[in-house]
Amino acid sequence: MWLLNTTTYRLHFEPDPARASYAILSHVWHAGTEQSYQDLLAIHAAARKAFHDDVTDDDPQLLALVAQQLAPKIRDCCSYALARGYRFVWIDTCCIDKTSSAELSEAINSMFDWYSYAEVCYVFLTDVGDEDNPKVYASEFSGSTWFTRGWTLQELIVPRNNIFLSRDWRMLGTKASLVKAIERITGVDRDILLHVRPLHSVSVARRLSWASSRETTRIEDEAYSLMGLFGIRMPTVYGEGRQAFIRLQEEILKRIPDQSLFAWGPRTPLSLPGEPVAYRTRPPVDELRASKGAYLFATSPQDFRVSDDYAPVPYGTFCRTISLPASVPPLHMTTGHGIRTSFPVLRVRFPHGTTAGDKSGVQSQDSDTIILGLLACSDSKGHILGLLLSETEGFSVGEYLIGALDLPPKRRRAAVRPRIGHNKGATIRYARTSARIMSVDPSWFSLPEAVRGSLALQDVCIPYQRLQVESELLIFKQPLTWPTAGLFCPCQILLPRWTLAHFRELGITCNVEADENEMKPVRLDSTQPTYVLTLCYPGFADEIVITLSMCPLQGGSLEKPLHVAVSWTEVTIETDVTAEATSGEQADSEPSSSTLDICGDAHVGSWEDGERAFPSPSGRFAVVLQLSMWQTNETVGTGAMSCGVYALDVRFDPPLVFVDSS
Repeated sequence: MWLLNTTTYRLHFEPDPARASYAILSHVWHAGTEQSYQDLLAIHAAARKAFHDDVTDDDPQLLALVAQQLAPKIRDCCSYALARGYRFVWIDTCCIDKTSSAELSEAINSMFDWYSYAEVCYVFLTDVGDEDNPKVYASEFSGSTWFTRGWTLQELIVPRNNIFLSRDWRMLGTKASLVKAIERITGVDRDILLHVRPLHSVSVARRLSWASSRETTRIEDEAYSLMGLFGIRMPTVYGEGRQAFIRLQEEILKRIPDQSLFAWGPRTPLSLPGEPVAYRTRPPVDELRASKGAYLFATSPQDFRVSDDYAPVPYGTFCRTISLPASVPPLHMTTGHGIRTSFPVLRVRFPHGTTAGDKSGVQSQDSDTIILGLLACSDSKGHILGLLLSETEGFSVGEYLIGALDLPPKRRRAAVRPRIGHNKGATIRYARTSARIMSVDPSWFSLPEAVRGSLALQDVCIPYQRLQVESELLIFKQPLTWPTAGLFCPCQILLPRWTLAHFRELGITCNVEADENEMKPVRLDSTQPTYVLTLCYPGFADEIVITLSMCPLQGGSLEKPLHVAVSWTEVTIETDVTAEATSGEQADSEPSSSTLDICGDAHVGSWEDGERAFPSPSGRFAVVLQLSMWQTNETVGTGAMSCGVYALDVRFDPPLVFVDSS
């Protein structure tokens, strides 16, 4: 550990920080103004060159020259600590050689200890004035950026003595004197801040919730800044992105028997009684696999923002609560298929009926069952938490995804009555588009099995998330960025710039109106239900005709599925094809009936990942179309005129090459 001498401004290596006496600085970094370990060495080297003779480290002229070159934050911190009797101070900007990956990794893994060994931690708040009253709700102190940074969480919790300083290094108060305001601002328990209660007495979910509103410059630091709060040490690998937080949770799982680690994301209660309203219980497996909520591990501390009231339940107590014979706590094993473990699984059946939001009125065979993987943890009301499980038919036996409760479109609340022989039926209520966690009142488990549903210990396997397909999906409140069953008309269609550029590279001409190489969106609605895109490639004798339309077979509703067909028409006159045709112009000849689908696969909602290949009549190549939201959940217009904006990407398989039409 490198310490900075507050008198000479020289770095001193301390092999045993636990035996050293030093102050420590907590602050917010400001890009371009912080001095590094190398900067301090260079300042001292340059200052010594100004003297012809050797000088001692405490030479007044040398110290004055060095002090002039130091950043004000470092110089003022040394002066403040020295005036209070501290010979050494530790500042993270200049006391770590960040050019050494080994030293950086050691420092990050040891930082929790270093803050705990420090005799005092000075919290320097550059955005708080001397006259500010920290105890006032709307104070500068309450709005300080320091409370929003990831690394400062452990810097707040770990030291026993925090002193908060204004931008002019005036004392605002101590952690003890400001504990009420700090607890309100951060959500961290008063007893934890004052070290009355040990940190390990707080659930994993609650500790992670403290970091849910904090930010870090590097994504990996979301995980690295929390390692000390869980007693975790692991290699730091900058560049791994979200995988760092996954690794942190894996390490927590190995060391802390607390299943609240899995309890994150939207929650809904299983309560008695309620009003019956149908809803969909089984979202398509491909939708679940594409959502981050379908897996055991979260991708960011932000996922724990509503998990602050979760606490573990001793496993024996848990078994008695759910009326299950006592057993050995489950093991969580990492395998090539995913996390394999066991949960008490509760299955509650519901009456058959039309699934809300399902216009066909057809319900899958097992969509009448809610499957809950019960966790040995509870909320502040004492309700047991369970993961909403969805079986992945066609995949591994015993494999489940999480998030099997989906609200009907445009509905805020819903409830459904299970199939029971009791006049006071149970009700599942929720107020979000998608739920991942369900809370169950303990009295539920004392009901007869016909009412309660079946309950048994079961082995389950939950696969790993494929982080490479994440793409910042907002799966709890917004649809996926690639199409699901939710691409409907009215809508606007456009071809992205890269698609138009690809056409130019291949010598393809088309009937697209473009302004500065960007297509003007074309609207499909009841007044213009069809748009025909015609492509002419010099290497083909036929034109490729792509027809996008409102579904011709579903009438009566203003909202209809988007229907797409591809056909080939013979070019009878050899002329140069230009791009001056009107964007809504119809093809000169009718599409071939052999290639024009009537609904079925023509609905974009039935395409996997919004993509489908249309083979040519000769079978030598295929036109590959992919439709996606142009931006996440983007709509244009208001009221009845509002509609989604969809991007149409056109590719060819195998890829085409440029053909000179001249």
